[in-house]
Amino acid sequence: MGELFPSNDLRTEPAGSQMEGNAHGSERPLRGLCFSFHHSNAGAVGSRRFRNLVKQLDSHDIYLDVVSGRVKDKQSDTQVIPAGNFAPFSTLLRWLNRIRSKSNANGSQGDATLTLGTADHKVLSDEAMTEDRSFRSLLLSFESLPDGDSGWILPAIRAGLRQRGKYDFVISTAPPWSSHLAAIVVGRLRGLPVILDDRDPWADSPGRMLYMTHPWMRRFDRWLAAQCYRRAAGIVCVTEPSCWLHRDRPYGAKVPIVCLSNGFDPELTRRAVPPSAHNRLVISYAGSLYHGRSPMVVLKPALSLPAEIARDFHFHFVGIISENEAEAINLVQKPFEVTLHGAQSHEFCLDIVGQSDVCLLLAICQPSQVPAKLYEYIGLGRPVLSISDKGDATMKELGGQDWAWACAIEDENGLRTALLDIHRRWKNRDMPRIDEAIAGRYSFATIARDYAAFIAMVLKNRSRGGKNSSQNS
Repeated sequence: MGELFPSNDLRTEPAGSQMEGNAHGSERPLRGLCFSFHHSNAGAVGSRRFRNLVKQLDSHDIYLDVVSGRVKDKQSDTQVIPAGNFAPFSTLLRWLNRIRSKSNANGSQGDATLTLGTADHKVLSDEAMTEDRSFRSLLLSFESLPDGDSGWILPAIRAGLRQRGKYDFVISTAPPWSSHLAAIVVGRLRGLPVILDDRDPWADSPGRMLYMTHPWMRRFDRWLAAQCYRRAAGIVCVTEPSCWLHRDRPYGAKVPIVCLSNGFDPELTRRAVPPSAHNRLVISYAGSLYHGRSPMVVLKPALSLPAEIARDFHFHFVGIISENEAEAINLVQKPFEVTLHGAQSHEFCLDIVGQSDVCLLLAICQPSQVPAKLYEYIGLGRPVLSISDKGDATMKELGGQDWAWACAIEDENGLRTALLDIHRRWKNRDMPRIDEAIAGRYSFATIARDYAAFIAMVLKNRSRGGKNSSQNS
């Protein structure tokens, strides 16, 4: 079965505009059991999608009890059930890994996994295809099956089965994909349909393969993912390319699949004010620096600009960066200014973005995904300079938008041209703005309405089938 709605990426009317009244159409409120590992950590990127959706779904009479892998957030308005962690094997491997790290303290670089944060994007892709058949690789790959949080699976299943409330469905959000495994088991044991929400694809991430290097574990991982999705009653993806990854697989014709993008907290629009006039052109990046994301991706083409133009730029980078790369950036003779802020709070990131003329988006080695920070940039009304792989989901989403410059990382001339155009528009005080109509398409208040309708469709399919639709095969 195809999508419930067309992709909500860049559509021209708000989601749900074709529906009136209660989005899920039921005469009574619906209650779901949600598996969201990061939910109790308000600062974690992985928690923001469902922390927002949980709040917005309340307005559609859909209420979620959340099983979380971390300590309960005492300020949460939602019932959060901490599940804990049980990982004796992983603990042993971490202990062995610490011993190995000490033995490598003589200056050797170690594995690619230890230098992931600063890996070149081409090196990353090549390393992801490398196989290691050693016994050590087998153990470390098992530790990463399906991810580094696999010790949460058994406690999460136990917590889900102990809940005495009456639920209409089970839903999980990943990564970590351990959440999906726990949800499938609980859904089958409780006779409930299961909806799997994919923020990132399970078996199609090059970065994961840096950790799972043994070919046996890679094959088993792909099989495990297929079995999990095959038993779902519905699959939600955040980009259209991710949807097609599922549709092209054997279960894709049997499980309803919908694209419901990431979004931003509607409260962000209150902070969407024009930036103050600067004597420098401020371009800021706020987020993780990994999978080949490096400040040098934009600084290198900036060095080729005429000096009288380059000196107007001020680049800000918020995020963890290696000492070697930070030192290299500081030592480069450059006419522009660069400020490295290191790791900071989410609130600090929002302040930096709110004071920027342009926001930088780095989407390297994510062919079917779009970084979630894009939607916060949109919510704050900031134009975007995007650097990603040619033809990936980010370029497709931003291509042709008058408020975005979408560049391929391989095209240094294109990056240089984009920087020149940004500078020209900044000089002329003609920087593009993201209006409320565009931003409204990505508000979680809008996305939640489509989500409620999809949940209703999944439940209706199950009632028509007369059995748990998670048993599709």
